[in-house]
Amino acid sequence: MKQEKFTDAHQFLQKAKDINSRSAVLWTYLGMTLSHCQQATPALNCFERAEQLDSKRPLTKYQKVTVLMALNRYEESLDVLNELKTLCPKEAPIFVTMGKIHKKLGDKQ
Repeated sequence: MKQEKFTDAHQFLQKAKDINSRSAVLWTYLGMTLSHCQQATPALNCFERAEQLDSKRPLTKYQKVTVLMALNRYEESLDVLNELKTLCPKEAPIFVTMGKIHKKLGDKQ
């Protein structure tokens, strides 16, 4: 998607969030939009807010992991992935991402 589309999406999601600030879905999508716009820290804040509102949303947790990895916060990423693994034990991307993190950390497990 073009950068301008993400900017438009950010503006619309921001307005929607202002109307309904208790929606974990809106916070998650706002974080995803910010992440695509290379704004990792604000995106992480959105994902953390979404987790406060609904701590069981797998998409929120997985997107949070991608941002944490972009910030080189691998240990925190593994912690979130372990939580996610209990929620979705059969999702292959979780295990693939865990493997990538262990490789970056030099873990031989």
